[in-house]
Amino acid sequence: MPFEPLRFIHASNLSLDHQLVGTGPLPADICRIVEDSTLEAFESVIAACIEQQVDFLLLTGNSFVDEDRSLRARIALVNGFQRLAKHGIRVFVMPGAADPPEAWRAIPNLPENVTPFYSKTGDSVALIRDGKVIASVIPSVLSEPVESETASRERSRFVEARRVPFRIGMLTVEDDATLIDRFDDETQQAEQINAFDEDAGDTEGDIPDSLTNELELPMSASDSLVDYLALGGGDIRQAIALDAGIAHNPGGTQGIGPLETGPHGCTLVKVEADGSVETTFISTAPVRWEWFEAEVDAQTCQEELVDMMRSAVEECRPELSEKVFLIRWTMIGSGPLFDGLKEESSQKQLIEACEFSTLFGDGRLLNHVVHFRPDGIAAIADEGPAADYFETLEAEQPLSRDMLAGCVKRAALPVADWENRLQALIPQLDQHAVVGYARQLGMNWFSTTPEEKSSS
Repeated sequence: MPFEPLRFIHASNLSLDHQLVGTGPLPADICRIVEDSTLEAFESVIAACIEQQVDFLLLTGNSFVDEDRSLRARIALVNGFQRLAKHGIRVFVMPGAADPPEAWRAIPNLPENVTPFYSKTGDSVALIRDGKVIASVIPSVLSEPVESETASRERSRFVEARRVPFRIGMLTVEDDATLIDRFDDETQQAEQINAFDEDAGDTEGDIPDSLTNELELPMSASDSLVDYLALGGGDIRQAIALDAGIAHNPGGTQGIGPLETGPHGCTLVKVEADGSVETTFISTAPVRWEWFEAEVDAQTCQEELVDMMRSAVEECRPELSEKVFLIRWTMIGSGPLFDGLKEESSQKQLIEACEFSTLFGDGRLLNHVVHFRPDGIAAIADEGPAADYFETLEAEQPLSRDMLAGCVKRAALPVADWENRLQALIPQLDQHAVVGYARQLGMNWFSTTPEEKSSS
């Protein structure tokens, strides 16, 4: 029995009205776009739903951040849902860690076309078009693998029968790492997939087949009986093959911090009569983060560095939704040019010489921040305190905000107000910049000779 063809849009991590972190000071024209970026990204999602004439919209986790107490976020949600209601488009919401069920219940006047799943064990909801059930949506929960022969037969029968209607599960996890770690622990086949199409056009692109690797998911028979598992809760865009369909996480609609680089958007999902699923990336983010590295040695001249920097960004093809590029540069090396670039005036001259506007196109605004990573550590870190210091910095562990918060706590500052101030600053910190600055401090400290110390 064939499926009813349908199309829907899947979005996650809207983080409405949540401010971008780690931007640093910005010019007024860029600041205005950055401040409204998450709201504008949501507007692009709504516009795409209407333009593509979808049957429904799926939102999986963190549509807003309840702790922000943002009235603008809730107004934007309701207004967007009302626009969809005028076009007969339903909305299904799975709350996440940032927007728990109680926060959704507190939103007044939620339109009737919106169905929040307040429980992860709720009943399925049927979608009806022209008197026919075209799909069913159900909250889904990862459970332990079921090894019984009965479960195996049920799963095989479902795959072969491809029973209708098209079944959609909705699932949020704390973050992509949690999801991937679990798949890896239980199946030894997990693989993170960056699924936006590098060869896509300016507005949208199909996810390449090579990125939808078949991974065995640790789900029970009841969990695996879906054709499309809508994932959410992390920033990484993923596609994972199921027995009878795919599990997909569209990532965030707008990158929030400097580590969330590259295009961000939502996914248009098309289901054909034979049950085949086609996913297409749609860009929504007005602000794009990028992070590049450039190596500088004692012989490097500015013209060579300009060429390196332009080559680094040539493959960074802008999407139509993108208005602002927040670009981070990590200069790695040593020498006269490296040292001279620490002056802001030198950085400005270098950026101007690169003429990046010719690569990104007219009308797009660019903001650059330069960090430095000295490469002369080995010469002064053979033994003793210097070796211990740099070994700690080079340890392969991410400098997370939780780690920084723990450091502030352990410092036991004598004035409690100072601890509160430092804790409040942590979300705005750039982890790469902190490590880079620590390296530079170490170079300054440990490269100083005793004679220099005594004369200072």
